[in-house]
Amino acid sequence: MFYINKIDIKKNNKIKNEKGGLTGKVVDSEGNAIEHAIVKLLNSDGKVLYKMICNQKGEFTFDGLTIGHYMIFAIKDDYMLSTRKRVTVTKGMHSLGELYLTRVGYPIE
Repeated sequence: MFYINKIDIKKNNKIKNEKGGLTGKVVDSEGNAIEHAIVKLLNSDGKVLYKMICNQKGEFTFDGLTIGHYMIFAIKDDYMLSTRKRVTVTKGMHSLGELYLTRVGYPIE
């Protein structure tokens, strides 16, 4: 019985130590990349854990993340806030696809 519990503890610790990552791209409503947009990753309580600035292609990457649930959003001057709630990080790197920002003063589709 003790031996089984010891194995279960090792399995649980392995799961907690596994890491994952998220990639994506920030684009406008026409699919054009938005360079230098700021992407923030928040925990489930809304606390900002990480933020990064997108490259010239609008791409971003968060790696080494603890497996779990997060929120992510992108911001840029002259654009409306983009929010994607409840992003789940699992083992490995995963693409979120595109986060869309709409320029202020442009019609929302």
